[in-house]
Parts: sequence; structure tokens; C-alpha cells
Amino acid sequence: MEKTSDIAGFYKLSQEDRIKVLADFMGIERESIPLPDSPRPLPLENSIGYYPINFGVANYFLIDRKDYFIPMATEEPSVVAAASNGAKMARSGGGFKTGAGEQLMLAQVVLEDPKMDLNLAEFIDEINKIVESEMPSIVAAGGGLKDWQTEKVDKYLTVKLWVDVADSMGANALDRLAESVAPIFESATGGRALLKVLSNRADRRLAWAETSIPFDAIGGESVARSIQEATEFAFINEDRAVTHNKGIMNGVIALATATGNDTRAIEAAAHSYACRGGRYKPLSKWKVEGGLLRGRIDLPVPVGVIGGGVKSNELAAFSLKLLQVKRAVDLGRVMAAVGLAQNLAALRALVTEGIQKGHMKLAARTVAMTAGATGDLIDRVADKMVQEGIIRVDIAKKILEELRG
Repeated sequence: MEKTSDIAGFYKLSQEDRIKVLADFMGIERESIPLPDSPRPLPLENSIGYYPINFGVANYFLIDRKDYFIPMATEEPSVVAAASNGAKMARSGGGFKTGAGEQLMLAQVVLEDPKMDLNLAEFIDEINKIVESEMPSIVAAGGGLKDWQTEKVDKYLTVKLWVDVADSMGANALDRLAESVAPIFESATGGRALLKVLSNRADRRLAWAETSIPFDAIGGESVARSIQEATEFAFINEDRAVTHNKGIMNGVIALATATGNDTRAIEAAAHSYACRGGRYKPLSKWKVEGGLLRGRIDLPVPVGVIGGGVKSNELAAFSLKLLQVKRAVDLGRVMAAVGLAQNLAALRALVTEGIQKGHMKLAARTVAMTAGATGDLIDRVADKMVQEGIIRVDIAKKILEELRG
């Protein structure tokens, strides 16, 4: 019988029965599928288990003269080490200074073929009543409708509503708002509401972080100037800018994951912001000035500290407690500092010994553990592989046998 994924009612099966279907599909025994049980039922379609990810903390962070341990959930071992290294260098100059602007997110209603113009001001009172009805907790926290605009392009009229979403990420609230107000605009214009949804652009929800570092903390003035030049090159070369920003997002997304936030929304917002002006550019900038290396990042931070994944995830709640942040704007400021620290560590490695040296040591530790090394043998096996320049499980097993012998 031909194998197929065309299985009606697959979502109705128990988790165990779904796993058995997959085992049959793969032609293997059920016991060979390494799926740990979820610690609690997950609201995931066709769930088959729980996917664990490394969860650690970065240290040395001094942000606005306050110490932090940064929770980070990531599959890449070098991320936490790099964040700590960047924070340690920044600490020598007083750490990070941060700030944030508005906390506005955008809801859109896109009308197709409107027959009449729309005077949006006439409907603001009615929209505000809907806002108060649809998002009472946000309004109670000081949020609500703050700005509005219409935009006509070709046959489409877009109604833009900017809402201060307070301490939530805001996606669900804005989706509800867009769907609730759409009939008002359809009636007023005679157009059809094609789209009723939030935008993840988030360019009016920014946080920033700055740091100023003495030359001796990063290896001297020549290293500082090389970091400046690497940044300048990223501003004129999009290939480099993409990787420059990827390094920033290594830290940002690890923190977002640890706090139960929407990593895809944050990535989309960040890369959209990097394209402002029509070209893809770095999110951070470094320059030598006054005997110091000065860095700054401006970052969209559509994050929340209430609702969604935060409420249902014990580790997310723990992460926020560890950070001692109770407001979304404060989480955004910390996130900007983490991104800048990650960027600093990556750039320093790139302009000195290269990025691969640190990665090789961490990869070697992982391979050593896979080979069965424990305790102090992990580092001894890893160091030996790095010295030999070959990182493989068979090599690790051979070294481990020699050391134990």
C-alpha cells in the first residue's frame, strides 16, 4: 500500500496514535522516535511531543546602571557566550544606556474599489468606543487609539489605526479591532474590506541602546577602528549588512524565545526597519570618537509581558521574573542592549581571530559530550580536537578512550 499523508481526521487522533502513524510511514519502530512528552498539553495542531531547546543565561550585563542576568533559549551554543563577552566589554565603559519611544502598533483595513472618499475623523468617536470594548485591559493601562491615517494606492484605500498596546504584544487585540471597524468603512465608502489585520512593521515601537567602551577593553585602538570600518562596510554592502543584523538577532531572538514572545514578528519588524529608505542597512553603528568605541542600536520591539505565550509558559514567567521587568517597554530596552552586546562580540571576533575559533571550541564541546565525555573530560577532549583541527565524533571517542586509558 502506498504511503501517504492524506489522512482524514489525523488531528483527531491521540498524540500516541499520531506517532504510530509516523513510525509506519517511516518504516521504523515506534520506540526509535525520540520524542519526550510535553510537560503539559500544548495548543498545537497535530502535536506529537515536545521539542526541547537549550536554555541558559548571559551574565555581565549592566543596563542603565542595573545588573541583569539575561535568559536565552537557543540551539546555537555560541550565542550565550558571545552575549556575555559583549556585555563584559561594554561593562568596562559603564555598560549600556537605553531608552524607548512610543509603544504603537498598527491595525490595517484595506478597502477594495471604494466608491466614495473617507473622512476618517468623522468616525473616531465610534472607533474609540470599539477600542474600549475590544481591549479594556489595554485602555485601563493607558493604551488605546493614538493616531490614524488613510492611504490611497491604485484601487485600494487603506485605513491605518495606530494603537498604544501597553504591555501586550498586541497582535490579537489589533486583529479584533480591524475586524470590528471594517464594516464601518465598508458602509461609508461602498468598498469591500479585502484585509482586516495588524501590520508587523512596528516602526513606531522602537527601543535603543548605546555603549562607550575604552580601547583597552576590546584589544586596543586598532581593533576599535576595525570594528568601525566593518560597520561602515555593512552600510555600503547589503550582503554584509544581512549577516551583521543576523548576529544582532541571535541575541534578540534567544531572549524573545525565553520570554515567550513572537520571534517571527520581531524578525519581520527588525528586517523591515533595516530596509527603511529603500536599502537594507545595519541596525547598529559603531564609531571611534573621543578615545572610545561608541555603539548604538535602534530596534523595533513588538514584545509583551502579559498574555499569549507568557501566561501559559512557566519558563517565560520565570525569565521575566529573572529580568525583573514588568512592562513591555522595559523588556524592549533590555532586548536592544542584548542585540548590541551580541553585535559587539561578533564584530570583535571577526576583525581579530575570526568567528570560527570560538565556534569551533563550542562545537567541540558538543561533539565531546555526544561521544560520551563527562565532567572535566568534556573540555579535555574538546581542547584536543581543536588542537588537531578535526571536530568529529569518531575522533572524540578515540581521544576519550586514550584519556580514560
